[in-house]
Parts: sequence; structure tokens; C-alpha cells
Amino acid sequence: MLLMKKYKQLTSEQRYAIYLGLKEEASKKDIASQIGVHVSTLYRELERNKNKRGGYSRRLAHEMAGERKERLQGNRSTPPWIKEKVLGLIREDWSPKQISGYLKKHENIALSLSRNHLRMDSRRQAKWRGVVQALPP
Repeated sequence: MLLMKKYKQLTSEQRYAIYLGLKEEASKKDIASQIGVHVSTLYRELERNKNKRGGYSRRLAHEMAGERKERLQGNRSTPPWIKEKVLGLIREDWSPKQISGYLKKHENIALSLSRNHLRMDSRRQAKWRGVVQALPP
């Protein structure tokens, strides 16, 4: 049975070890082994955090990783004002595609809504069901 390791971000100390290994011109495989990660993790780290000249700076890498972590957090909650905006547009009979497009253009928010959020009520009018539940909490 294959056991999956839990994902852990690189520490500042590991990034320092990468920096030293690169400075000493050690192989990527040796550096990865020294810091206890797969070689693909090292290549990903180097690609994501290279500076403008293509080099690697441990401080810049740690800073960039922190910024990505803040920006790309999973399971973020939807702010109440976005929910209110969506519900207001629903009341105005906007389609999911129109709402998503509006939010992307005017609020710089990427929100995926689909027709699955719609249902027909007894009067055959399109109504939203569970749209608030469909948005992240």
C-alpha cells in the first residue's frame, strides 16, 4: 500500500540550505536529499521563486511563498457583501453567467456559478435554490 505524505511547505531553513547548495554548485538531487524533499519539489521551488535574473534568493523566495499562501488560501469564506451583491443580481433575474462576468469585470472576483444553482418553481419561473450555500461559507 502506497502511503501519501502530508504536504508541508518549505521552511526558511530549507530555503537557506537550497541557497547554499546552489552556491556550492551541488546537484539538485543532492540538495533535495539534504533538505528531505523530492527533487521535483526542489525544481518547483526554484521555478516559482526565481528572481528577475533567474537566480534564487532565499529571502525573496520565502517572501514570495508567503504572499502566494495569503493570496491562494483554499476554503476562504465569501464576504457578506459579495453574497448580498449576488442575491441582489439574482432578484434582478440575472443569469449565473452574467453575475460571474459582472463580478469578474467590476469587482475583480472570480466566482463560478452555474445553472445547477437554478430550479423551476411551481410558477415556472427560474429561481435560485441554495445559492448562498453554493458560495463558500
